[in-house]
Amino acid sequence: MDIAGAFASDFARERFAESDLVIGVGAGLGHYTTEGGYLYPGAQVAQIDINPRGLWQGLRTADLHIRADAKAAAEAIVKRMDERGVSRTGFRSGDMAAQIAGDSPDSKEYPVQPNMVDPRKMILELDQVIPKDWDIVVGGGHYFSIAMTHMSGRPAEKWHVVNDFGAIGSGLPAAIGIAAARNDGKVALIEGDGSLLMHVQELETIRRQGIKMLINIMNDGGYGAEFHKFRAHEIEAGQAVHGRGDLAGVATGFGMRGATVNQMGAFPKLFDEHQSANIATLWDIHTDDKIPSRAYRRVHYGEA
Repeated sequence: MDIAGAFASDFARERFAESDLVIGVGAGLGHYTTEGGYLYPGAQVAQIDINPRGLWQGLRTADLHIRADAKAAAEAIVKRMDERGVSRTGFRSGDMAAQIAGDSPDSKEYPVQPNMVDPRKMILELDQVIPKDWDIVVGGGHYFSIAMTHMSGRPAEKWHVVNDFGAIGSGLPAAIGIAAARNDGKVALIEGDGSLLMHVQELETIRRQGIKMLINIMNDGGYGAEFHKFRAHEIEAGQAVHGRGDLAGVATGFGMRGATVNQMGAFPKLFDEHQSANIATLWDIHTDDKIPSRAYRRVHYGEA
């Protein structure tokens, strides 16, 4: 069912709530992956780990702790079940597999303002155009949960989530370091416009050092993590809105390639152009600021 916890889809949350037994194999079962202990309220919990933690992130992690290697423990459980003749379908059915395959992280439809795009659908398009062997760097901001829930099928070691202290602005410096270390031109950054502006001078560093990377700016014209919260509580959000400057033009001014994206379907051609060039590219993606992420709608807007 993909992600467990705060970023789980509505469908996954419903299935977790139905569970009567959860076995965490090599999983920490901390605050975020269990949603503060509320993700599977009716389940007994067993944790298998070489170093199981009884208390973590302020939670009692499990009812039963088994210190064991993940593979060895799983094989032992299956062997004992076979010996006892235990065989039950449980959740593992063709119908459930079909429902999981058809699951969507956020299926709510919104009208999109002119010359803007739905940030959720643009992340899906990015996921299609950026090869799975690329490193993906995600900064902190409103778009963060959209990127984490809408991109899939990538190795864990290719993810770099820069969200320390819940602060914005660190994605670009981190991506520069990763791109310099990899030195293969296969690094894509997903960052916000407010975050970029905090370190915009480093675009010159990228150009001067000859670093080839793809920078995707989810430009909602302000500090989305703030103005969505303000709007949710009916507080005037103007102080968190700064408008959409010409970030593609700024990138071009620093000696990089830049393009403004305000319609669906533009990425394949733009990606081919980026691959053909030998310099970094910045895509200024004009996202609709009236579309809050599913995580924000649940936490701040009170959607079930």
